[in-house]
Amino acid sequence: MSQEDVEIARALIALWNTGDRGALAGALADYCDPAIELEGPLSSVSGEPYRGYAGIERWVRDLDEQFQEWRISIDNVHQEGDHVIAVVAVNATGRASNVALHFASATVAQFGSDPASRRSTPTTRRTPTGAQSQTRRRRRAQARPSRPSRR
Repeated sequence: MSQEDVEIARALIALWNTGDRGALAGALADYCDPAIELEGPLSSVSGEPYRGYAGIERWVRDLDEQFQEWRISIDNVHQEGDHVIAVVAVNATGRASNVALHFASATVAQFGSDPASRRSTPTTRRTPTGAQSQTRRRRRAQARPSRPSRR
């Protein structure tokens, strides 16, 4: 894992914000493994992650169908083990409703020896404390004391 992986994550977010979906598709093909999986709020509707380049293209189309704007502001991008974690703020506007949304989100990407070789997993939790990555939720769940059983 290197600082280069953090910079790749930053570059992909910046490319998203340009709105140039063709350039984004090219960059994803350059940096991401064909077996990429993306899990998030939209994939929870189908119960399955978006898989492969075709799945990522479908995810982008799904977002573009629902939102007229979807801009990402980076709060923090850092390495943690084999992962890059991007904590961001999303500013979006609903296409049909014209409702403006602002929420925190986190993306966990695992990079390998091949360029950006696996899993981008955006997770969003709209709570007063903002979004938390699945990794952090798992750690919190593991750290919680067990409740006594009721007999």
